[in-house]
Amino acid sequence: MSSSNSNKQHTNAATRAIIVALKSPFFNMSTRDIHSITGVPERTINNVYKRACDRGFDPQTPILTIKDEWLVDSPRSGRPRRSGEDDPGKHVVSRAARNRFGHDKSEQSRTEETAAEITETNI
Repeated sequence: MSSSNSNKQHTNAATRAIIVALKSPFFNMSTRDIHSITGVPERTINNVYKRACDRGFDPQTPILTIKDEWLVDSPRSGRPRRSGEDDPGKHVVSRAARNRFGHDKSEQSRTEETAAEITETNI
């Protein structure tokens, strides 16, 4: 797995649960062995286990217990999305309702353009 951020994949909760269970004293598997089974980078395995312990996982309990709240994703840093970014199609529709000069198109001209597009694709 590449170390660049663009190729970075986040592990899902089920994989994180497997990592915590296998690394715990109940199975006592090495990070390298867990990596060979799951394909998750060794650094990620160590981070997942540490985060679970920081959030309440106790490896010394007599019964293996793993809770969802120990495995949830951390909040992502960065700029929050603007309200229109949740629906990328919304931007396309608003652009289609304006001409190349930014003026509102009439309903009739939008209907004519749509009809022309449909005719062109059907022919």
